[in-house]
Amino acid sequence: MDLGPEGVPQIVYEGPLSFADLGLSQFGQHTLSFYAEDIKGHKETVQSFSVMMGSDLAADKSVTNRPNPFHAGREETLILFRAAGAGTATIEIYDLFGNLVWSREMPTQAAATYQLPWDGRNGRGEVVGNGGYLCTVKTGGELLKRKIAVVK
Repeated sequence: MDLGPEGVPQIVYEGPLSFADLGLSQFGQHTLSFYAEDIKGHKETVQSFSVMMGSDLAADKSVTNRPNPFHAGREETLILFRAAGAGTATIEIYDLFGNLVWSREMPTQAAATYQLPWDGRNGRGEVVGNGGYLCTVKTGGELLKRKIAVVK
């Protein structure tokens, strides 16, 4: 809910939301605050969380990341991809020798755009070295690839 003067809800959101629904159009970090209220008027404590909003993917790209290059261990790069189908996306980072460095899975819906941060650490929590890395995204039967550069 958007809270107006004196904490009175201005808009009640029900169902799925997008950044556009929330009036967020500027890129960067945003803090979102919300609470739930049941039909009897019982409210939960206000919860807050931060999200990083990057620009949408260009029409000719299925996967990208920002910033690129980035400083591993000091900042995150945001991996953005468009899901080819509903199911599970597997995002993997490989070094140039073909060794798996980092991996995540996430549920997806067809044609939706997703973002996932990577802080430049491997699966053991160690900061990776300078150089080039290959990001692969397996989604809906497609294999998407993106080169990521790491600098310290």
